[in-house]
Amino acid sequence: MAADIQAMLDGKRALLLAISHELRSPLTRARLHAELVGEGASRDALLHELGQMRDLISALLESERLGDGHRALQREDCDLAALLREQALPGVMLDLESGLPPLPLDRLRMQLLLRNLLHNALRHNDAARGPVVLGVCRDGAGQRLWVRDHGPGVPAEALVSLGQPFFRPDAARSRNDGGV
Repeated sequence: MAADIQAMLDGKRALLLAISHELRSPLTRARLHAELVGEGASRDALLHELGQMRDLISALLESERLGDGHRALQREDCDLAALLREQALPGVMLDLESGLPPLPLDRLRMQLLLRNLLHNALRHNDAARGPVVLGVCRDGAGQRLWVRDHGPGVPAEALVSLGQPFFRPDAARSRNDGGV
């Protein structure tokens, strides 16, 4: 039974990877065709939608790669504070402790993590209450990365599920005001 379940999970993973990969080619062609459409609101909306589709496919591929756990990580010494400076967006204030040592990180995955955290924080932040703050500081022998926004927050009962793929604290929300 365990072997059957593992085979089913392996099959699901292979199917998701194949589908995601196969969707990239027509998506690229659609984007090229959209670039030929005359400038205007329709073209901008189409390019935006195609960009969202590209991001969804990339997220699917990345989530399946992460299913391999630590074997999939490409670690290198990385200055986390410098990485935060590179990823900061307009509307984000930085709070970076100086003199922190480099960490062995997968730079690309950290960029993805930061991008998701910052986009979600900016999307839900109440700017009238304060800016989104991105920071790093010493925490014992390690470092603590944190993002602070002034949004509505996540219900306590949903916190344990936040790391699950495609989980949304409020099932009624649409993709436009949700996140991954």
